[in-house]
Amino acid sequence: MWLLNPLKRSQLSNYEAGIHKKLKSTDCQILELLIKNEGKAVSKEDIMSSVWEGRIVSESSLTQSIAQLRLMLGDSGKEQRVIKTLPRKGYMILPHLVQLVPLKAVLTTTEEFKPSKELHQEDLKSIEIPSQVTTRKSNLKAFYSYFSNHKIALYAAISLIVISVTLVNFWTYSVFLKKNTVEKKTWSKTIINNTSVHLKNDPRSSVILAFFEDKKVKIADNISNIFISSNPQQLYLSCIYTSDKLGEDLTLDFTLPIKYPFDQMKGLINEKCR
Repeated sequence: MWLLNPLKRSQLSNYEAGIHKKLKSTDCQILELLIKNEGKAVSKEDIMSSVWEGRIVSESSLTQSIAQLRLMLGDSGKEQRVIKTLPRKGYMILPHLVQLVPLKAVLTTTEEFKPSKELHQEDLKSIEIPSQVTTRKSNLKAFYSYFSNHKIALYAAISLIVISVTLVNFWTYSVFLKKNTVEKKTWSKTIINNTSVHLKNDPRSSVILAFFEDKKVKIADNISNIFISSNPQQLYLSCIYTSDKLGEDLTLDFTLPIKYPFDQMKGLINEKCR
């Protein structure tokens, strides 16, 4: 079971498999909209007006987001086990496969999602807030009285606090900058014959790109985007193309053995994505 928590840094999680993935803002909004209407078709127009809010974008942006969501969920445009394409209707997410974490839920564990418990009125009455506030005020008065008589210590404490806050902010910014830099370098994009070729940054990418830049075999004009990634055993390919028969943008995902000849890959994509 996948869980979607839009408020977390890694919004998509599968605690049973120990998998946590970060989504783009638009991809996260699209997935949230599909979950809220699970089992029902959501038209492309409704998705684009809800997510992009009047901004002028092409349908290929939506198609690319759906392809990326399928990849994140272990789905593909061919199998459509999680997100289905309904011709002339839009997209639909199958029920009970991805759950949206409610905003009221604040407790999670590494094994399962647990919603937070609401306090009963009797529990609220038992909390002695006035006495806690009085105690805190007394402590603050004692703290101020002590440091009023020790100005040097007061200045030293203030300086220490300022330095500590500055160091914490600097460390936080460094971690944030490093994380964003690493994430941006995960994929590289190259335009070849008006087609965007996206490759995972690994040693194999430069070799694959060299074959794609070879002009002996041209990428078909109807293909707008190609995504290529790999693991030690397989190659993963995904293409976004305009169908000759339907006249609309479609996606196709397929896998190849790791030893598949790179010089034949472009021809295979042209044959499959038509």
